[in-house]
Amino acid sequence: MAPVARARPAPPAGGQTMSDVTPGGSSAAAPRASTGWKGWMVSVFLVFATIVLAAACVFVLSAVVTQGRLSSITIDGINISIRRLVAVGDQWATTRDKIRDELQLRNDALNKRIQLATRATNATADLADKNVHLTEMLRLLHRRVDATEPAVAAVVGKDFASQLGAVEEAKPQLHTDHPELDGYVAEILKVHQDYMQAERTKDAAAADLAAIEEAIRECSDNIDGDTKNLNATFDLIKVGMDPPSRQKVDNALYGAAAFDKARAHPPDILIVMMLMPNVVLRNYCAEF
Repeated sequence: MAPVARARPAPPAGGQTMSDVTPGGSSAAAPRASTGWKGWMVSVFLVFATIVLAAACVFVLSAVVTQGRLSSITIDGINISIRRLVAVGDQWATTRDKIRDELQLRNDALNKRIQLATRATNATADLADKNVHLTEMLRLLHRRVDATEPAVAAVVGKDFASQLGAVEEAKPQLHTDHPELDGYVAEILKVHQDYMQAERTKDAAAADLAAIEEAIRECSDNIDGDTKNLNATFDLIKVGMDPPSRQKVDNALYGAAAFDKARAHPPDILIVMMLMPNVVLRNYCAEF
């Protein structure tokens, strides 16, 4: 009897065979997902590299433009070498920074002087008020006790220390002859203590004000001296430089000050640093 041929099962819908389907149910979509993730990373890297490259180009272009401006400066038809400008610029920048710091110190001192002047004025006014009050109290005391207390009467018109010293020594006798004045005498002694404290406060405020005035004068003298040194810096290029030429050099030094760190790298190194990201980027993209 002839064998019966068995029909082969039809392939799954979509044209996939069993060999195309993984045990976990995934298909060829996994490699495509991996490729999409790599493409996203490449895009991010390209954006970042472009930004870095643009910043490097701006930096190098600014350095080249500054170098060209420095090399084009002429005084009386003679070009100034960049080396001389760099040497002068170091001294110029140091002196300029010193003047800037001293100006800041003087401005702070001026602001502090306003506060100390207000404090000294208030202390003087407070002392004057206490002087008037104590003088009036002593005048009333003398009117009451001078007839019976010769020691107190002997210091009329003298300074507060002499009058209050006599009152302090005469307290026992005053208590005997005028017991009703015990509270008034104690009040006079207390007012005198307040007066002495106000006098110390006024002296301290005056001393602080004098000290800050001296500090301001010292800062001003230092600024004047450093300004003369700054002016002498331009004499290293040419003695008696005219104002337009000095302004030209001054502007160039201000521009060069922003590239102090760049001057430590020769231009060819800067160009190589600019081109390296481009080379790396091209090699990386060639793999895809």
